[in-house]
Amino acid sequence: AERLEAIVVGVDPARFGDDSSVIYTRCGRDGRSHPIIRLRGVDTMTLASRTAEHVNLLRSQGRRVILTIDGGGVGGGVIDRLRLMGFDVEEVQFGGKALDPRKYKNRRAEIWGLMRDWLKTGCLPDDEALATDLCSIEYGYDAADAIVLESKQSMKARGLASPDAADALAVTFALPTMASHPDLDSF
Repeated sequence: AERLEAIVVGVDPARFGDDSSVIYTRCGRDGRSHPIIRLRGVDTMTLASRTAEHVNLLRSQGRRVILTIDGGGVGGGVIDRLRLMGFDVEEVQFGGKALDPRKYKNRRAEIWGLMRDWLKTGCLPDDEALATDLCSIEYGYDAADAIVLESKQSMKARGLASPDAADALAVTFALPTMASHPDLDSF
């Protein structure tokens, strides 16, 4: 039997009324076969339920699913609900310490760096909003020369939307592949 690669589902819960909660599904280099799920104006319980439905659908197709969620802001409530529902959730703290703090200011900058590397060979859907998300965010360096990404608040001040879909894709890169899941193919 062909060994199927694990599917990673990333969730970026909305923090503000203007933003969308996004569920992004990626399998290895394939970031386009599953539609991006954008949910506007939903509460944490609704987002948790919709995420559970999506993961259960993928599992019903015989797929191994790894669920990664940004735990900042309202994300903690989504994670708590999914765990109560029996789901194994990998919580990612975008503001947390990077695994390589000399190179990246925080975990968000680090996983965006991993996503950037993946984009050299990864496949994306033809999605104008995602393209805008990926290209709109600016970065710089802190006093210690670590890479810092522009904050969502700074983007809003420049009149740009929060990069919800890009953050949902980025969170799929948060797990160290073999260290956390030695039984899985590389994702």
